[in-house]
Amino acid sequence: MTFVYLEMPKFNKGEDELATMFDKWLFVLRNLTNVVRTVERKGRAEVCAEGRAEIARNLKTLGMDVSDIAKATSLTFEEVEKLVL
Repeated sequence: MTFVYLEMPKFNKGEDELATMFDKWLFVLRNLTNVVRTVERKGRAEVCAEGRAEIARNLKTLGMDVSDIAKATSLTFEEVEKLVL
């Protein structure tokens, strides 16, 4: 049996320096918290955008003016007009 010891603080390769699959796995492990944070931020942004579109759809259904909906939801005039009811 062979043991391999790894000192993660000494692993400082950049993304462009990864040559082997082992390097890539170490890079992912080393940067896992950053990856998770990035995914969470993108997820929140998508949910936020979907929420604004849903509100705009509802306001459009109620007959509110498109320019007022755009102002209220921070969507563009064109984005509001494209929404399907």
